[in-house]
Amino acid sequence: MLTPFQLLKAFFGIRGFEMQMAEMSQGLFIFDEIHAYDPHTTALILTMIKKLREDYDAKFCIMTATMPQFLKQMIANVLDTSGVNNIEMPPAERNKFTRHRVQLLEGNIHNAIPKIEKRLLQGQRPLVVCNTVKQAQDVFQALMDLTDNAKLLHSRFILRDRERIENELADADLLVGTQAVEVSLDIDFDCLFSEPAPIDALIQRFGRINRKGEKGICDVHICKNGSENDHYIYASEKVERTLNALAAVDVLHESKIQSLIDAVYSHGYNGNEQEKFNTAKIIFERHLQDIVPFIEDPDSRKEFNELFKTVYVVPAVYEEDFLTEIAARRYYEARAYIAQISHNQFARLKQAGQLYDQKHLKHLRQWFTKVTYDETLGLLIDEHSTNLL
Repeated sequence: MLTPFQLLKAFFGIRGFEMQMAEMSQGLFIFDEIHAYDPHTTALILTMIKKLREDYDAKFCIMTATMPQFLKQMIANVLDTSGVNNIEMPPAERNKFTRHRVQLLEGNIHNAIPKIEKRLLQGQRPLVVCNTVKQAQDVFQALMDLTDNAKLLHSRFILRDRERIENELADADLLVGTQAVEVSLDIDFDCLFSEPAPIDALIQRFGRINRKGEKGICDVHICKNGSENDHYIYASEKVERTLNALAAVDVLHESKIQSLIDAVYSHGYNGNEQEKFNTAKIIFERHLQDIVPFIEDPDSRKEFNELFKTVYVVPAVYEEDFLTEIAARRYYEARAYIAQISHNQFARLKQAGQLYDQKHLKHLRQWFTKVTYDETLGLLIDEHSTNLL
């Protein structure tokens, strides 16, 4: 099992790419939830798929529960359309999996806290999904005392704690999380309270409620107002179109989901997104023509590393544990102490003097952070916000 990024690494000409490409010949590649990638990464993946099909005789299975029509057409454009088989469940069959009732709520997620508390008192297990880590941390702290078994999940936990939390979710009475709950996790809660997001993200969140369809019709609540930082994550017009589309929905029949997705994405990418897609596609196509066996271009490695929108840091409280594992060459065990932050957060923390490295260990290339870390809440970056302006 590989991620698209592990496949893309070979096409950036990173050392060892010759053997990787040889192993891809006549391969079968399965891409799941392909809708979830940003326009830049989508351009790289589709360009790679075209290269694999044309030059390596590869075949593909591309699937998602939330495929916008415009993305489906883009995928068809890079495949031999005469050999494309569309596999879709008939509407009548799909409706057998209808599980959710949509309710739009006035106000923001904090205004919904009394409703969440009421569900807890009724013995239900709510899932609360926020769009930013800071919002999730704040909401969790407002709710955590209402039950003895509340969990918080987001990307700013060290790997050890994130794995521990994920293993404890099956018995949790309440889960507050971010987009980290949208994919991969096999969890099943009774009701949802979510900040507003584009339709495809919301459908993924809905899928964590009444997962097996054994609870009848369960409520999924969407707050109409998000936080002031949401526009950094989602295009405002897509969120607005999503809310408009869901306003007329009560019970969400599974057969209607595709039409809702197509209504929200009727214009495809917006202008800025399309420009990012086109630029990435042109540059990557040109780059593929310049790959030379046994020669690695340093600029290609730098460009590949920039695909990852996160930087890995070790909280200072775990510095000694991390270095002990490194000294013993237990590199996999050392990863247990690593957390993720965004490039923007990295720049702000570095400017504020909240980051440092071990200059005597030049081979390590690892950053450490002075930011407070809590096993229940994760990295508390915003405690240092006054220093990061």
